[in-house]
Amino acid sequence: MWLVVLDDENVEENDRSRLLTQIGRYFPGVSLLYIAGTHSHTSERQARTSGAHYYISKPISPAHFQYVLQSFLHAQK
Repeated sequence: MWLVVLDDENVEENDRSRLLTQIGRYFPGVSLLYIAGTHSHTSERQARTSGAHYYISKPISPAHFQYVLQSFLHAQK
């Protein structure tokens, strides 16, 4: 199983939906962690409806991010 971590900070808002669709098309069944550069209800809704298994916005504590990654990797075993 694959784990994709998408940080949208450098992805134009208009391109995010297309990128999420492409990830779903080329990597079906992938676990997707979505990191928003800045939180908005629109980006969260778009990420969740496009298959994100986890959504968080910056700033992210390194300890929390490590916990999330370990949880996903453990669940994939």
